[in-house]
Amino acid sequence: MAKNNKWFLPTNTDNLKMMVAQGLITSPDGFSPNKYYKDELENYPGYIPLFKNNIPDETLKLITSEQPNMIACLIEIDLKKIIGKAFNQTNQEVDIDINSNDDLLLLLAPLPLSCVKQIIFKTKKDKESLEGEQKLNSNFILADLKLANYSKQNEALLTIKPNQEMLVEQKKQKTEIPPSKTVDYKKTYAFGGLLINLFYFAKNGDLSNDIYTAFCTKDKAKLNKDILCIYNYFNNSSDDNILQTMYSRLLEKAINGNNFRNDIVVLLEEDDWGEQTKRTQELATMLRSFEDNTTTISEKFSNADKPLEKLLLMLFHRGDSEQLIEYQLDLFTEIDYLLFAIVFGVRDKFIKSTKFIREYHDLQNFISFKMAEYTHQNYQNGGLEFKNIVKPKTTWDILNHPKTRVKAVEKLELKHCVQTVISGDYQHLGNKNIYPGFVEPKYEIVANEYFKAIASKNIDTKTYDDLAKLK
Repeated sequence: MAKNNKWFLPTNTDNLKMMVAQGLITSPDGFSPNKYYKDELENYPGYIPLFKNNIPDETLKLITSEQPNMIACLIEIDLKKIIGKAFNQTNQEVDIDINSNDDLLLLLAPLPLSCVKQIIFKTKKDKESLEGEQKLNSNFILADLKLANYSKQNEALLTIKPNQEMLVEQKKQKTEIPPSKTVDYKKTYAFGGLLINLFYFAKNGDLSNDIYTAFCTKDKAKLNKDILCIYNYFNNSSDDNILQTMYSRLLEKAINGNNFRNDIVVLLEEDDWGEQTKRTQELATMLRSFEDNTTTISEKFSNADKPLEKLLLMLFHRGDSEQLIEYQLDLFTEIDYLLFAIVFGVRDKFIKSTKFIREYHDLQNFISFKMAEYTHQNYQNGGLEFKNIVKPKTTWDILNHPKTRVKAVEKLELKHCVQTVISGDYQHLGNKNIYPGFVEPKYEIVANEYFKAIASKNIDTKTYDDLAKLK
């Protein structure tokens, strides 16, 4: 049986860090401004160039050419996880195949982090240098990505070989590749930030878990009208009503604006809202007077009688998703928190999502997978498909499963939120031994008590990872 080929994206650790921070392997247009450094991506706009087994000398020189002391690396991509078409070095469209006879494959961008098999370095020191970067960056999280150990074979891959001529002729033809498809990367990254927050807030109960699932699966059956407006925006659904218009324009500012608070007030003060102009002017006045200390923040929220008003106040009151998670006020409902979480995630995008949540086992790769899937499904003529990966269980999934519920309840100290159900009688968790001869009892979570307790409980990385290991 033929040995599988290896396919590499040659780049430098500066570009790698940005890809991981933003959650996708993209062409240069997917990078934050001034954060891209020269590599082969710039020569194939809109595509991810993958080299088979060996890297040309010119490429090795290019990837560290822009600044002194740059570190070269290879991102090995597992083609078995990708389904679709690519272009080869002679600009022919071919099936994606790990054992392709071609030396170069151009895959339509972006690719998810879940397709990364490993990251290869020339020296042990280079690997250690990248590992050390995690301590200096809040948004560079290696999480489940594998860094290859040093080997002579890996060193040889990244060593310039004198007189090497591999792919010289093919590279001369690269300008003839078909034009790439336009990707709205900001919207894609916003979708990723939204999903991360929904995954975390799924801990709050069945409703929260259902809404997270709805955004993952495109099943909008259980969405209320406010959250449905956000769902419609990201799925390009048409719903011609004023609430949809307000949410769509709010989300546009959250995604594309540079000064969110000012942008929102200016948007609400515009005179093109038709019959709603008076109402939007009132909202603008409310926000402009937000710093007015004549009323407390709880009074401001109590006086807001619409979900959108509460959302706007919270967007002005808290700066990012982590501050939202830390903020507690008893008057908020489960649906309030969901609405806040969604729009905070949109504003933060993937790159500013909360560090301890992104570190949850399997989550970063899964959200990256969903962002890539979202992008390729939105291509008019279709894009690539990616083989499904493990879907991390939410905290609610673990609490709501009969096999893990008792241990999860004990781990989170939620015994007072659970009832023991035996032949219609209810007792607190742990009293099952007073029913000799009865069948194994069922433990049911009391929704109202549970939400009050869990809403104020933060699930850090270690706690989540311990819960995820329960059997």
